[in-house]
Amino acid sequence: MINDLLSSIELDLNKYSRVYSKGVWSVVFPVAICRIKKSLMYVEANGYKHPVMIANNHFTLPIEFKKIFGNSLEKVVLTPIFSEDGFYYFVGSFIRGSRDKKESYGLTIDKKIRNILKLKEKDIIEVQVRNNIFYTRVWWRTGKNSMVSFFPGKIFKMLNLKPHTPYQIKIKKSEKSFVSNDHFYSVDKTNLEFEKFVRNKRFNLFEFLRSSYARTEGGKLRKFKIRKVGKNKILVNYLSGGPASKEIEIKSTFRLDPNFFRVMGLLQAECSKSLKKTFCFTSETPENIKYVIEWFEKYLNFSRNSWLYELVFDSRIKNPERINLSGLIF
Repeated sequence: MINDLLSSIELDLNKYSRVYSKGVWSVVFPVAICRIKKSLMYVEANGYKHPVMIANNHFTLPIEFKKIFGNSLEKVVLTPIFSEDGFYYFVGSFIRGSRDKKESYGLTIDKKIRNILKLKEKDIIEVQVRNNIFYTRVWWRTGKNSMVSFFPGKIFKMLNLKPHTPYQIKIKKSEKSFVSNDHFYSVDKTNLEFEKFVRNKRFNLFEFLRSSYARTEGGKLRKFKIRKVGKNKILVNYLSGGPASKEIEIKSTFRLDPNFFRVMGLLQAECSKSLKKTFCFTSETPENIKYVIEWFEKYLNFSRNSWLYELVFDSRIKNPERINLSGLIF
């Protein structure tokens, strides 16, 4: 006899009763192996792990195990339930649906996981599949004793997942106060390695923007609106829709040298970005402004006459320093 709360046990399914009915396997093992009246444990098989309720030495494997192994499953291991950094395992599949009239995918969370995590409706969970993490809320399924979570179809496609296909999933209750999956659109998550867009020391801005996302005023992430207008020219719409939309015509590829990295550093560190303007430099030296403007003109064919210039003084400054701007920009 073993303590089922502290130890594990291997079961040879060829020796014990295994009944397939209504899409699931029911397994019964003898008391001589281990007496378990009622306990929630993991069942592990070939790298997959799922919680099962064992009652009177009987448990039921989910239908996903049948999809994965067919009739070839011969051994399973029962192990105690424990968390890894708050995560718990289960084998589940995704369903296609719609929410708020948008394409989305849902993940069903059965009552065992719900009870382990003590989930309530509208709680936010952290889901990990294929070593990628996304966040979503949980909702009660109408007429069911389970919960469901929805997430955008674009995340599903980025992870290259398939509906009604079983996956090993890790899940934990999140402390977040709102759902945000912005990390999916970062350079790392969308596989935007810098070298991917460099050929013969030329940076392909067109392909880079086509693979990137822009943040809107409401915080949403959207694809750039971009199209080619010539052999080496592209037209980029940098505001999303409406009368305020603007376009900028620039080169689609340009030479990569130290000046590129210096300008990108200045744009990241010193300029302000907003939806009302492409970007602007505030509290910056005229020399740096001139340097950036000349770079845009030389590398991107963006004329210095297309820039707008403003000189604003803080009202708290009583005696502003005299600056000679003559010849620095124009």
